[in-house]
Amino acid sequence: YYQIHGQQDYNGTVTVIADSLDGALPPETVYDGNSVRYKYSVKDGDRLFFYILLSDNAMGNEGLPTAEEMLSAVKKLGFEKLFSAHKEKWKSFYAEGYVKTGDESIDRVYETALYMLKCYTTPWSIPIGINDTHWGGRYFAFDEYYSFLGLLEGNHKELASRVPEFRFKGLDIAVTRASSKGLSEARFPWETVETGEEASPPGFWYDHIFHMAHIAIGAWEYYEYTGDLNWLKEKGYKLIYSCSQFYVRHAVYNVGGRVFVGKFTDLERLGSSVENAFMTACAVIRTLEIASSAATLIGVDREYAEWCSVLAKSLRKHLPEENGAYVPYLGCDQKSIAVFTGVFPYRVTDKNDPRQEKAINEYLEQESIYGNMYAVGHGISTWYACWKAMLFARLFKSHETLDSLKQATKSAGCFAECFEINEKDCIYRPWFSTAGGIFISSVNEMVLQSKGNEIYILPSVTQEMDSVSFKLAAVGGIVISVKTVNNKLVYLK
Repeated sequence: YYQIHGQQDYNGTVTVIADSLDGALPPETVYDGNSVRYKYSVKDGDRLFFYILLSDNAMGNEGLPTAEEMLSAVKKLGFEKLFSAHKEKWKSFYAEGYVKTGDESIDRVYETALYMLKCYTTPWSIPIGINDTHWGGRYFAFDEYYSFLGLLEGNHKELASRVPEFRFKGLDIAVTRASSKGLSEARFPWETVETGEEASPPGFWYDHIFHMAHIAIGAWEYYEYTGDLNWLKEKGYKLIYSCSQFYVRHAVYNVGGRVFVGKFTDLERLGSSVENAFMTACAVIRTLEIASSAATLIGVDREYAEWCSVLAKSLRKHLPEENGAYVPYLGCDQKSIAVFTGVFPYRVTDKNDPRQEKAINEYLEQESIYGNMYAVGHGISTWYACWKAMLFARLFKSHETLDSLKQATKSAGCFAECFEINEKDCIYRPWFSTAGGIFISSVNEMVLQSKGNEIYILPSVTQEMDSVSFKLAAVGGIVISVKTVNNKLVYLK
């Protein structure tokens, strides 16, 4: 028996049973303090199967089987039938959406990342990991978006839906945190627990605000990919509106006609209290644009929709730039992948903007110095390599997309799992869901992109990748299946 004290008290049991399909003798059971030992007499060739069942007072809720039902199923079905059923469930999951590039290293990491996200997605949302080394399984709105997008584009919509649903359930707490007057402005926690409350230790990360843009973008993109207008009206728009209201009331300044975002923590490597940081400004712009689009679509808040559009255009005019290139912030003495965010994830800068192109090139020239989330190592973190792949995919640069994905696979582990950082003498967090999520997204967008009324098939695939197949989702609730052989399209549905 065990007891765990968490958000609630859990009382449970660990049950171990064994059977043999080949006639092994029953065990001798030895109890020793808090442990149990089973002794079997077996001969060469015997097969013996052990089953470990974990059950607690949550079982029987949320559609979970009770301990008695699990035990009965094990005894009735045995290993072979249980394992067959298990394989069929995974087969059905992978059939929902997939990509086969023909590159073994990319395909292995892609499939392992999908496996990881399926395992990590809880009834609430998607944590970075479910263990102490991964921030205790808490939920980051910034990080969960990348996994959400990978699942959404990958046509795993039920799993993806848990992210915006979780944020909607926590909306009241986020509004209460931001306002004592009942205004519909929300400030979501940086690290969220299942109740929707803040759980991060005190630090300058409290002053992040860009993560709320990911909540708004996620709500909008969930509508775009499902076409569920009722969900947008009843839940999605409330999230978008409340996040945009926080930005309008607390973050945007107009000083002598210069419209900019105030001092907040941007990417933590850049430090605290950064005025009009490029990434944060792009996050605010994208949220305001989405708020305008969503309000116009459902026919509400017309004046506010227009005001958001005006603010976004004004903020665009004052994005930080020096010497003809966007910079992380004015006077910044280091390079940062934050300048990529104009393209991904925020879609704020034009693909042909020379300031964006110069900013990208200047970062790439020094990525060996600034290529990790923290000031450690000399490599490129999996997350950053995939960020590059997403950027190049959206710029329709196929060779650069492939090179970035290959760069990401070099730091994969022995099971093709993604790390936050994995290089010699510098290893951080294996089975890191953020990197896995963005790897999935970057492969997805290499072979399929959709925006508005436009769908691009194989937009960033090199000619060397001559046989590709995929089944993915596009905006409007569409599912697209494609197969090419020797650079010829042989199937499209």
